[in-house]
Amino acid sequence: MVKPLKVGLKAGAGPLPGYLWDVGYLSVARDEAMSFLNDEQYAHAVDLVRALASEADPSHPSTVTVEAVEDFLELKDKGGVLGKINLRIYFTINSKEKVIIIIAADQEGGGRANTVMGEDPCAEQASEVPCRGVRASCMMTVELWNMSEE
Repeated sequence: MVKPLKVGLKAGAGPLPGYLWDVGYLSVARDEAMSFLNDEQYAHAVDLVRALASEADPSHPSTVTVEAVEDFLELKDKGGVLGKINLRIYFTINSKEKVIIIIAADQEGGGRANTVMGEDPCAEQASEVPCRGVRASCMMTVELWNMSEE
């Protein structure tokens, strides 16, 4: 069975006035980020997601850089603690439930985007439930997220 979303942040938590959005992530996205980021860089990536969760509209934030990539959104950052890494964090939004869903991470921007858009990034999670790319995975995990909230 597909593993449900991991809970990253809950709306209302964090520094005042609190996060406006819940954040969930696929374990494969965390694994990807950890494969090329050190602890300090990963903490920076988490801070970027926290900033995103604090925005009224995470698809058009004022504190971080986000661009649309087909049906997904791409959080972008480079330099500073990241050094030469061009960090890309791919996510989607469930506006009705106010959930940001982190689906993938990439250090170059482009290589992972191709996988996100078509291939099966959740092969390890798809052994029992077929998954046709992240779109299908997101649909399943959003449903699981919603069921866990009932």
